[in-house]
Amino acid sequence: MQLFADIQVIGHTPPAYHEILTPEALAFVAKLQRAFGGRRRELLQRRKEVQRRLHQGVMPAFLP
Repeated sequence: MQLFADIQVIGHTPPAYHEILTPEALAFVAKLQRAFGGRRRELLQRRKEVQRRLHQGVMPAFLP
């Protein structure tokens, strides 16, 4: 499904999704992605790094 040039929904979308993923909803999600997408990717990368260290046996450090 692609309603805007910079929005693409990947995967199977049942007919009911069109009731939820309205053009307005997709525009809102696109606006969020433009504003916070870089930070979201940064946090996901950091999460992968933490998970990698946990798998290596490094215990998490917590603030006092």
